[in-house]
Amino acid sequence: MSRKNTPKLGKSHEAAWGRWLATITDSFPTSRDANAFAEVYELAAKHMEAKSFEERASYLELAARQQSENELADRIKALGLRQPWSTCWAYWRRAGGRPILGTHHNWVHSVAIAQIDTKTVVVSGGRDGRLRVSWLADGGELYRPLRGHNGFVLSVATGEFDGRPVAVSGGSDGTVRFWNLADGSQQGPPLTGHDGWVLAVALAEIDGREIVASGGGDGMITVRHLPDGDLLYDLLSEHEGGVFALATGDLDGRKVLVSGGRDGSVRARNLADGKPLCGPLLGHNATVRAVAIGNLDGRPVIVSGGEDGTIGVWSMTDSRLIYRLNSTRAVAAVVVGQVSRQPTMVSGGYDQAVRAWNLADGRLIYSAYIHDYCPYRLDGESWVLTVGLSEIGGRPVIVSGDRMGAVRVWELTQGKTVPPGTQNGGPYEQLAVGTSNGRALIISGGNTKTVRVWNAASGEPLYAHIIEHESAVASLAVADLDGRAVIVSGGWDKTVRVRWLANGMALYPPLTDNAGPIFALAAGALDGRA
Repeated sequence: MSRKNTPKLGKSHEAAWGRWLATITDSFPTSRDANAFAEVYELAAKHMEAKSFEERASYLELAARQQSENELADRIKALGLRQPWSTCWAYWRRAGGRPILGTHHNWVHSVAIAQIDTKTVVVSGGRDGRLRVSWLADGGELYRPLRGHNGFVLSVATGEFDGRPVAVSGGSDGTVRFWNLADGSQQGPPLTGHDGWVLAVALAEIDGREIVASGGGDGMITVRHLPDGDLLYDLLSEHEGGVFALATGDLDGRKVLVSGGRDGSVRARNLADGKPLCGPLLGHNATVRAVAIGNLDGRPVIVSGGEDGTIGVWSMTDSRLIYRLNSTRAVAAVVVGQVSRQPTMVSGGYDQAVRAWNLADGRLIYSAYIHDYCPYRLDGESWVLTVGLSEIGGRPVIVSGDRMGAVRVWELTQGKTVPPGTQNGGPYEQLAVGTSNGRALIISGGNTKTVRVWNAASGEPLYAHIIEHESAVASLAVADLDGRAVIVSGGWDKTVRVRWLANGMALYPPLTDNAGPIFALAAGALDGRA
């Protein structure tokens, strides 16, 4: 698309280019606009070397669309250069500026965020038996990795005790340990009481005293005072097969403890005495790996993630399932926080992705895949096992830990959202194009199990409902039937589905007489028949 025989630009040309840029930058009303342009220019810079003004303007416009700086892109386009090409819209996915914060020698099971002297640190625990405490801003470690557990570190939580930043950890040795994050010292003896792995820990404060709750593979929930470890109570939970997740929060002035377990249920208790606040929240059909507590329009909500590949958002006041989200594989981690003053939940899982969702409506606002930023890909090696949410210089970031032993940081650019046509997340591995009623359309499918149709000019979905397969979409084609376009899709579910392109409605039931997945499709005419 670029012009041939592009002239090399000398000093006078570069000076003219600087004056042209000034016509954009001098009109910025705020420092935020200037910073946005700086990021756009940095993104486009490597493509603009030895290019004409017109081609540079095209690359700047593309970079602005990629950053969702559409007003800036429109301003560039309106300057009147005869650009060789232009970009109407763009959906683009990239990692943040510091992809690797630190590494463990094996799986990273848990990360937690803490503040030390106004600076943010990340505490991570891994299968190498160590806790690492690193500055979030630059990845530097405060001190040597902390050792104490005789085995894996499976869970970590952070909080404050007497004004000091602290952490608690649970391990495969059946102990809970208490750490002073200021100097890395272990406080008091290890807390025992579990017969097996401690899979989850959580911190809270009741009546001015710090409380640690722990859940284990033995199905026990133990609640103790810190730092002495005095037992407040322990109980055998109703989670048959083990307690895999814990979170603490507030409900009507009371501290609550939420748990998730192998039985697929989510349960809420009064933290002070362990009494159930409601019946079990049932909606997962496999182990609940993660729970978090958030606030939505003044109402406390529970977020749960399960091995069945679903995320549930529940009202804590009436135990109602507000909505459910589907992923392609197990969800191993969830956390809730604020992004740009909006309630946001973050998830990680076995599909090797981190995602951020608007908590109010379940709209996907960010997704990134580990394998997109690794020099190699080993299937199953890069599961995201834990996530956290924080900020660097006022910019929201996700912190993740994975099965490859890496603690990663992913930047959530403010205001950058995933277009409506891509809401379920996951890479789109199949693409086709077609036209309907004079409109150019893009058809996509992949391991989200869905086929979606977008308006190529705007990036908006053509219709609200989703065409679904029971597993990943492996092939796509567009055909003509009596003058009307149809979508033909094939999946790993061994079916072929045919729908009208204009409205997504099925012509007839799925074709199921296939021996295996449908990896390739082609459409044509034979004896006048499609």
